[in-house]
Amino acid sequence: MTSGGRRPLAASRAGTIVPAVAIVLALVGCSAPEYEVWRLPAEGASWQTCGLDRDGEERPASWCPSGRVVVATAADLPLDRHRIDATMPQGIVPDGPVVLVTESAAYDPQGLADTKTLLDGIIRSDPSTTLFRLGRALPQFRVRTRLVSRRLPTMPSGVTLRLPRGTTGEVGAWTVAAWPGGRARDVVVLRPTTVPAKSRLAISYGIARGGRVPDSPPVTFRVETTEGRALWGGRLDPRADGPGWRDVEIDLPDASGAALALRMIAEVDGPPGTFSYPVWGQPAVLVPHDAASGSRPNVLLLTAQPCCGARCAAPARPRPRVRAPRARRGSARTRPSVRP
Repeated sequence: MTSGGRRPLAASRAGTIVPAVAIVLALVGCSAPEYEVWRLPAEGASWQTCGLDRDGEERPASWCPSGRVVVATAADLPLDRHRIDATMPQGIVPDGPVVLVTESAAYDPQGLADTKTLLDGIIRSDPSTTLFRLGRALPQFRVRTRLVSRRLPTMPSGVTLRLPRGTTGEVGAWTVAAWPGGRARDVVVLRPTTVPAKSRLAISYGIARGGRVPDSPPVTFRVETTEGRALWGGRLDPRADGPGWRDVEIDLPDASGAALALRMIAEVDGPPGTFSYPVWGQPAVLVPHDAASGSRPNVLLLTAQPCCGARCAAPARPRPRVRAPRARRGSARTRPSVRP
């Protein structure tokens, strides 16, 4: 114990001197990264709005296949024969590959006096109504349908239809529809673009309705550089995969400041002459903000105040202050006794 009642520093409860501490935490990636979106132009392609399904989402696409075109239709046909040779009108469908879909149906009018007014009127007023959907909408007619799809190099001048065999009193209907403009291969070449490091390519792809009819072939999609370096690949099978757009993000290679040239290729898997309706959506490059405007990570700086010896101990509880009693008026003040 030293003079004044102070304990030596070496014998303090802490026993050591706590050094100054500075902790720096770089919180990079703790929050979702933000990107700048760069739309990429294509060589010789103008992006046009397209929907893959009848009521589906529309997006800018490399091309937009034509919709279903009703070439010919008939209803209220007595089922005295089950094979019909129908002549197809010309000029309705553009020249080129076409998917031809023939639908035939047999149904029971159940004693209705004027089936032509009802069924034939429905088919002609709404050409997009297929016989399958008509049968589901009117179950009381007991519609039995037959659908055949064929891929042809051009629209034929005539079609042979086979109606489902029915019983006495049934009538029939048929519809011939076409999906023009099929492709066996679709290639989109993007213009060379210089992109910063750590950028990503966002793409969308899918198959339009013409490529989703029965017996439609699968399609392989891939993205590569113009030098042939593969970056991504995928495959859609209409028999197993649902309709609609597909979205994918791809890590882009570091081009070291040089322009990056890419191409997107869609190819039909099938023998020669097979085609479908693959569509590429307009791609975009996702550039991180830190790559575009300099790295600015979020930094949390923690500092600890240095303390040593008794300063690190918990402060002592202050003693209560007690006031001396005041002397009453007229009374002598007391003095403390002093021993000799």
